[in-house]
Amino acid sequence: MKKGERKCLECKIQFKKLNDLQSVCSFDCAINRAKRLRDKRETNDWKERKANLKKEVKSISDWKNDLQKEVNWIVRELDKDLPCISHPTMKDFLRYDAGHAYTVKSHSDIRFNVHNIHKQNSQANERYGYCVEYQSGIRERYGVEYLEMLEGLPLTWKGIGKEKFTISNIQGKYLPAARAIVRELKKGVTFTRDQVNDLIGIYILNYKL
Repeated sequence: MKKGERKCLECKIQFKKLNDLQSVCSFDCAINRAKRLRDKRETNDWKERKANLKKEVKSISDWKNDLQKEVNWIVRELDKDLPCISHPTMKDFLRYDAGHAYTVKSHSDIRFNVHNIHKQNSQANERYGYCVEYQSGIRERYGVEYLEMLEGLPLTWKGIGKEKFTISNIQGKYLPAARAIVRELKKGVTFTRDQVNDLIGIYILNYKL
């Protein structure tokens, strides 16, 4: 590039600039660039409006599902180096799930409590759920005291959902906190289950592991 020249930001050809502020080579390029920037700005504005509209029409179930996806990912990451909690030797399954001991449907108050969720292979999760083998896996991995704590969760947190599971809380506090944990885990930061519960803010620390 010769001295005093620059590349046109629109058509990309080299031109001799008349002043330091000149960024296009001609009036036509100036018009085309202005139109393109306007269209891009309008597209970005629409994307922002669309995102806001999607938030406005999302139901409480949608927000809960969003949070559950993040919590499930966190659990699988916490247990990534561990085998299936209930059937550690089972083979020929599709994937690892975040297996709830007490299901979302039957015990929704503790659906986000990571003590209630452990990595479980898809076949065991779908067929057996919280079975004798799941209980044995918990006992062998964490001890009898932990198993007793886990089995007491439904009573410990009974009714908490009515108080805390609102769109405002999930959107403004719990979901951002869970996503922050996900980002840190991807960086290699480690967390205990108590720390995850505490940081998300739904369940206070109730067991030291």
